[in-house]
Amino acid sequence: MATTCAVCGELGDREYGAQKGGWPEESTFIPGAIDRLIEVQDLGSDGSRLHKLLRCPSCGDHFRYDTDYEFIVPGTEDSQVLSRLDEQQTAALQAGDGG
Repeated sequence: MATTCAVCGELGDREYGAQKGGWPEESTFIPGAIDRLIEVQDLGSDGSRLHKLLRCPSCGDHFRYDTDYEFIVPGTEDSQVLSRLDEQQTAALQAGDGG
């Protein structure tokens, strides 16, 4: 779902980020455009994992944002996934059927 939106256009259909404590040179991050998305709905959490429905304030595209955190000696492992959603996927999440 390519878009030319000025706000979310740099985001692909799926973006990944991962950071490992003690290994900063191997860290990857979701592009900064994620910071301009607006939270629409908190989809809940399970332990250290967060799940959110986000929306682009410019074009209205929706995204699912999921995080994971794991403590492993000698550090931590954090990961994030941002997925661009179609209308059906968005409706399912808003109805509580896509979690």
